[in-house]
Amino acid sequence: MTHPDANLTAPDVLPQGVAGHPEPPVAQRKPMEHVVHGDARIDNYAWLRDKNDPAVLGYLAAENAYTDAVLQPTERFQEHLYQEMLGRILKTDLSVPYRLRGYEYFTRTEEGKQYPLHARRRAPRGDHVNAAQEAEAPERFGRGPFLSWTWLVRRQRRQ
Repeated sequence: MTHPDANLTAPDVLPQGVAGHPEPPVAQRKPMEHVVHGDARIDNYAWLRDKNDPAVLGYLAAENAYTDAVLQPTERFQEHLYQEMLGRILKTDLSVPYRLRGYEYFTRTEEGKQYPLHARRRAPRGDHVNAAQEAEAPERFGRGPFLSWTWLVRRQRRQ
């Protein structure tokens, strides 16, 4: 029995200049001289740094349209690869803790959350505590987050 996607292969990249295929956009060359420490340097594409310039936005839109057109035949393959990668990633995971100055530091990922949770807890004195012991009485080990990327991103967006 063969897998339903067994004959799913990566399509060839479209050849340039063939009738029916889009031509890539070409950025204009607008020389700008930069002098640093007495050394002059010409940057033909410095104008692309201005994110509010309508010409830059137009060029980026053309680049995106070209990329979408060229990669359109690969959409099914891209989705297949994406789903395969997702299938291999643990949605909820806990790293192995490491000790540093009386604390154990670890990273936890939780399903449905975009960022990992970096946490620490006071390291138990004496014998090392395993995950089963901690699962029986988590309050005993004082697990507490010290850095949440989700919290940081939300805080940054409010400012």
